[in-house]
Amino acid sequence: MTAKQIVYAGLGYAGMSARDLAAKLGWSPASLNNRLGTGKFSVEEWEQIAKCMGAELKLGFKFKDGREI
Repeated sequence: MTAKQIVYAGLGYAGMSARDLAAKLGWSPASLNNRLGTGKFSVEEWEQIAKCMGAELKLGFKFKDGREI
């Protein structure tokens, strides 16, 4: 999935629009749309996006031996 697809799936589940998310982030809708187009978000921005949706961000690595970081 692309970043845009992930965000829109989360918004759908949270019952929010992209405009709602942009407002909660303090971004313009155009800025959010541009960022979704590039898919480039820092970990801190992903955390903010998750928080705005009432979700928890889960990010990490799972290795072949089962180890998760």
